[in-house]
Amino acid sequence: MKLLSIIFALVFITTPSICQEEMEVKKQNCDVTIGLELDAFPYLTGGYYGSMWLGLKQKNIRLRPIIAKADVPSFILDKGIKQNTIMVYAFVLDYFFKPDYKGFWIAPGIEYWDGKVKSSNNFKSNYNQWIFTAGGGYVWKFYGNLYLNPWIAGHYSINSSEKIMVGDTYFKPARFIPEASIKIGWHF
Repeated sequence: MKLLSIIFALVFITTPSICQEEMEVKKQNCDVTIGLELDAFPYLTGGYYGSMWLGLKQKNIRLRPIIAKADVPSFILDKGIKQNTIMVYAFVLDYFFKPDYKGFWIAPGIEYWDGKVKSSNNFKSNYNQWIFTAGGGYVWKFYGNLYLNPWIAGHYSINSSEKIMVGDTYFKPARFIPEASIKIGWHF
């Protein structure tokens, strides 16, 4: 958690100074750029999502720290489980096949999931998982640098996903979790 806060701070502090001269002359001359994204899925579940990215233009890559909170939809939950809330702290490396951070992209990443589970009888338990993630999507810039980004990903638990006791029932975190959503973002 502290690491992601430090990364966010460093990106905001260093990017303006790296590009200050170039921004005064021409924004296109800067080799570093930043952007922000919001993802629909966590908001639809009552959570949130924030991602600020640092782009290295000559490499067509983005370094993207993420913080999110989401409730797993009830139709996916195991019998006897009423709620599964996940806090996600992630770092992802996006590669774009075209310049200017548009079109198709692919991304590997590492995530830490801090989960809180509640049973139907209101017993609570916690779990955590280290996750390897791989995904891809398509950035469509529809109004200047405002864009939509539909994407899909697969999340694979690196550490064991042993059953945990939640009151009088067991909960076993999934080993593999597919996901799809759409983001809205701005490329500065």
